[in-house]
Parts: sequence; C-alpha cells; structure tokens
Amino acid sequence: MAFFPFLNDLLYPREGHRASWAYIGIRSNRERVMKARFVMVMVLALGVLGASSPAFADCLNATADCAWGGTGWQGTCYRGLFKGCQRCGPVHCANTIGYGAEQMPKQVRGACVDKILAYGRGNGRIYHGCFNIHLYDPVSRKLSGLLTGACDERNICYHIPGKSKEACDAMFAINMLASCSNYYNSFPYGNAANYATNSAMRSANEGMGTLCADAAPVWALRVNSNIYNQDQALGKQICK
Repeated sequence: MAFFPFLNDLLYPREGHRASWAYIGIRSNRERVMKARFVMVMVLALGVLGASSPAFADCLNATADCAWGGTGWQGTCYRGLFKGCQRCGPVHCANTIGYGAEQMPKQVRGACVDKILAYGRGNGRIYHGCFNIHLYDPVSRKLSGLLTGACDERNICYHIPGKSKEACDAMFAINMLASCSNYYNSFPYGNAANYATNSAMRSANEGMGTLCADAAPVWALRVNSNIYNQDQALGKQICK
C-alpha cells in the first residue's frame, strides 16, 4: 500500500486528515447498506412475532369475580402485538332470579303470616335478613347477602305464635341449602375452547357451594332463644 498513498489515505484515512469526497461516498454507501440490513431484520422479526401472536378469535375467556364469592367469566379481546389479549365485554355471572323469602322452597303461610308480613313491610322489623347470626368471618360475610331470603323466612317463622324454634331452624337450614345449590350451580360457561377457564370456574364455584352447604347447619343454630322469645311475643301481639 506504500506505493499507493492516495488509495491508502482513501481507505484508511489518518487522524486529522480530511476525507476525500470518494471516501465519503464509500462510507455513505456502507451506512445505507447497514441501514437496509437493519430494516430487513426488523421486518422479518415483526413478521415472526405477528405470526405467533394470537388473532382476535384466539383470545380465550378469563375468570371474573361475581357476587357472594361466585366465579364467572369475561371475554378478552386482542389489543395489538404488545398488549395481547385483554379483558373486554360484560362479566357473566349466575342468573339470580331472586332470593327473597317468597322464593324459598319452604315457607310458612296463613292468616297470621299475612298480618306479620304486613307489619314487616310497614316498619322493616321482620325483614332484617341475617343480622342476628353474628358471624363475621370472611365466608359468612360473603354468604350473608345470598342467604337473606332464607334468614327472612326464618324470621317470619319465629313470629308465628306457637311455632317451635326447632321447626323454624330446620326450615331455615333447608332454605339455605337450596339457596347455595341454586346459585353456585347456575353459572353459565363459555364454549368448549375455554376448557381451562370453565374448569377453574367449576372448581371455584363447587368450593364455595361446599362452604355454603357446610355453613347451613352452623347458621341454623346461631340464633339464641332470647331472640326467638322476643319474636314470639311480638307475633302474639300482631296476630291477636
């Protein structure tokens, strides 16, 4: 290269030397080639990622929290390459028809009961739900709303003159079990493609249904005789 100093300076310019226009042209071409290669690599990479990312139809359902410790599902939508599938649309929970006293399978009715119900509607004294159960653990807190109808029907029974506490508590336990079964077994499931989500829902709702059923006999024995005696005294005044 010593015989071609110009070529040497062109390819390997020394520090402080001003590069020739030819060298600048060569360097610019190299930069263009490198940029073109970089763009090609990025396009190929994005193509591979795009091919492996889920399409809209590939997004599966996700589990969702529902009332009273139940587990439902919610759809997911594809939000792009970097966000993937995210929750969208309504949450699907159990179709609750109603859990008031009038929906309970075991009910006490009659002329005296009509007076008790009219009295209860006037001042709310009868329809006070499960407040007198006095259980404050997490499971009981979740179940109290679900079992309001069973508790109200038990409260009505307590006010009927001459009705035994044991008979009312037995009816209360039956209504509780019915409320548990009707709710936790009525959750809708997604299509067969959502097997994992459906399995998780089924397992969670069966677990809560078992806890609810186990709570029934415990709750049935939680109301002490003093409350029963007070309700009996009020019922005698209403029905006289």
